Amino acid sequence: MGAIPAQLAERARTAGARIETGREVTDVSVSGEDDPGQGVALSIGGETVEADAAIVATDPPTARDLTGVDAIPTAGRGCVTQYLSVPRETALDGSRRLVLNPAEEGPNQVAPISSVAPEYAPDGRSLLSATYLGSPDAGDEELAERTRETLESWYPDRDFGAMTHRHTDRVAFAQFDQPPGFRAELPDVNAPGGGVFLAGDYTRWSSIQGAMASGLDAAGAVLDFVASR
Repeated sequence: MGAIPAQLAERARTAGARIETGREVTDVSVSGEDDPGQGVALSIGGETVEADAAIVATDPPTARDLTGVDAIPTAGRGCVTQYLSVPRETALDGSRRLVLNPAEEGPNQVAPISSVAPEYAPDGRSLLSATYLGSPDAGDEELAERTRETLESWYPDRDFGAMTHRHTDRVAFAQFDQPPGFRAELPDVNAPGGGVFLAGDYTRWSSIQGAMASGLDAAGAVLDFVASR
């Protein structure tokens, strides 16, 4: 679990929430079709769980499968992000800026992670991330070598020979497509109806800010729904 989800989970537990993981929800439905105010039913591992309301907060394709809301976008773009460490003296330029690359070769973005969060880096080293847009066929080590060559061309006075590949994340659905005017087609958080609500960047725009704004919208919608019953 990343730092932000861990912090949010701790705040939820402090407020009295119970968090369960590792249990797949296979169906979400309104308990009473004639009276949507009756709540919702969740199918979890063959068990039916009744609830006053449910927020579906998952990836767009799964959210559409669970709720049947056709407005949820399912055409998306992937990315590959690698985490690389270099000796501390080989760190880029000491800034906290993202380095963007419009060229076809090399990573599209390099982020000096330990310039922002030094505790993330191994002792005596700096931590970088390099992101390739799309789903490149190249293997992890080939991409890492491509990143090394790119960094050496950008910073010819620095030696990246001691760069180490630490981890690779391949995300098939990183963002949904966002052509001009896309926001007019996105669903509202209450689109499923009854006591079922959506929370995800696909109700706003594809970013962590969009996801958090959607979460606030969904929380407010649930409070209004429960108060009105």
